[in-house]
Amino acid sequence: MIRVQAIKRHLLQNGFCVDSFLLERTYAQFLVKGWQQCVQRVAGQSGKVDLLLAYERRRFQSASIPGNRYSFVHAENHEGALFGSVVKEKLRIPLVFDMHGLAISEALCRKDSRWKVELVREIEQYVVRASDYIIVVSEYMADYLNREYDFPKHKTLKVYCGGKVVPNVDLNRYSQRDFKVVYAGGSGAYEDIQTYFRLPEAYRRTVGNHGEVKFLHIGNHPGLRHTGKSKEMVYLGRKNWGEAIALMSSMHVGVAPSTKGPERRAASPVKIVDYASCGLPIVTCDAGEWSDNIKRFEAGVICQHSDSEEFAQAIRELRDPQTWKRKAVNAIQMVNEIYDWDVVLRALISFYKEIN
Repeated sequence: MIRVQAIKRHLLQNGFCVDSFLLERTYAQFLVKGWQQCVQRVAGQSGKVDLLLAYERRRFQSASIPGNRYSFVHAENHEGALFGSVVKEKLRIPLVFDMHGLAISEALCRKDSRWKVELVREIEQYVVRASDYIIVVSEYMADYLNREYDFPKHKTLKVYCGGKVVPNVDLNRYSQRDFKVVYAGGSGAYEDIQTYFRLPEAYRRTVGNHGEVKFLHIGNHPGLRHTGKSKEMVYLGRKNWGEAIALMSSMHVGVAPSTKGPERRAASPVKIVDYASCGLPIVTCDAGEWSDNIKRFEAGVICQHSDSEEFAQAIRELRDPQTWKRKAVNAIQMVNEIYDWDVVLRALISFYKEIN
């Protein structure tokens, strides 16, 4: 939602008229329930996308959309692109698919049931072929689309997930006696959160007593929700984005475990930008273009594997005050140079002016 809001805001600032009800109200009220009903009826059968399209066409008929008002449809994610293909068909305008991730690879990583993977595969194949242009978040994703679907690379545009540096962030907040390490965000299979849960024990085993190092978790995880603590992990609970940013701005290291499959090689994780925006050096593994950026800016420590013992050694390295300060400053610089929304969306605004 933050990405959608940023795109909408920048389009409005640059003179575009934007209606976003297709991405907001329609999603919230109808999409989940309607799709679940359709999916249940076609489980294990062919023609799943045809049935979903029929559902979307019926929904489109009830929407008040003047045909001469729009120049293009910007579709968020695979579900939005499926509905967007119906809008394109009816209004005869270009479909721009903002493709955040590789849905098939993510479904396989989650170990979804076979029929769910088949459904996702059919949807991804359909929406890629229906799109006139695709916004990607990495070069790997553009290469994937070209390799798997023969989608022309010149019709892709790379737009990272962006952010903004926290105003007046304190880069002198290093504390030897109260050094805070955090994992913030979801617990999807590709985020390998169990590696973080093993980190306190690994740190004690490989580095020594960690009484001065606190390991914290911000997010929604069933195993920690009611206890407040899981052995040596302090659970701060689920927070909205603003609350999470405020908390992280007083911490010292952001940890981002990750799988290393296509689902992450193609990604642009929001948590990476949020960590860096707060001046947190990042500990993660060599997983994709996003970790290459951290390495290039020296904005953290890149480990070979998503491994708790390797992460423990990385945290040990960052406990040196000079090392921490240098990498914290570099993290801020990385956001300002390549992830700031004004920088990230400059190419998108130019692109939309060309096709408008």
